[in-house]
Amino acid sequence: MGYPSGTTVILMTHPSYPAVRVDVPAMVEDANGDPVDIAAVPAALAAHIARLEADGNTILKSDATGADLPDSRAGQSRKFRNCWRWDSTKIETDLPMARAEIMAVTRTERNEKLIDSDGKQLKVNETGSAQDQTDWETHRQALRDLPATVQTDVDALTTAADLEAHAVTWPTEPTA
Repeated sequence: MGYPSGTTVILMTHPSYPAVRVDVPAMVEDANGDPVDIAAVPAALAAHIARLEADGNTILKSDATGADLPDSRAGQSRKFRNCWRWDSTKIETDLPMARAEIMAVTRTERNEKLIDSDGKQLKVNETGSAQDQTDWETHRQALRDLPATVQTDVDALTTAADLEAHAVTWPTEPTA
């Protein structure tokens, strides 16, 4: 994965958003607010970087040729771009943050599944058999218990690639 030759790439962080952000500006505004091709006017890049710094960003690395940055994020999942960290030479995925992100997504999806099942559970409670009611109660309990199971699995993963490949196995919804 890389950028075309001559692409400007800026790596930065901000105190309110500590993950590494990648800025690939093609057009920026000059002092008059007119669009300028960043590759054509080096002063435009300097002005753009100055604006980024004035907004509180810390510039980690900037490369106007794109020559030494393509590999800096090689192997890093865009899925975890909110968890990227800069180690002075390359971008790395902060694994504890990536694990926390997986768990947050899992809880959100689980909550949606619980909400979706509310009406089904009520209908079964009114018209279903005792077995149907038990099946739905068991299913909903499995959904409530799922984060603890997933957390154990996620904690055992040791690379960003393993985290990206991780998929939650959701409890099968009862047929009634």
